[in-house]
Amino acid sequence: MNEIKTSGIICLKDEYDFEYKISDIDYIEYNQQEYTYLFYPKYHVIELLKPNLFQGIPGLDLDLKLKCYERKN
Repeated sequence: MNEIKTSGIICLKDEYDFEYKISDIDYIEYNQQEYTYLFYPKYHVIELLKPNLFQGIPGLDLDLKLKCYERKN
């Protein structure tokens, strides 16, 4: 199976321009028709953030505290 993988980081800036690294993310595309996103939350950072600054990552239940969340297509 042919695949292309792209990796990145989800970041958040506060009102003082301080940047928080919230999660690592991988995007994997298979045969140009199917794809998967893999999220690796950084809970030690997320737990420091106030609710008015960070409300979560849409579509992920961070209360589960999973090491990796997966979204397909």
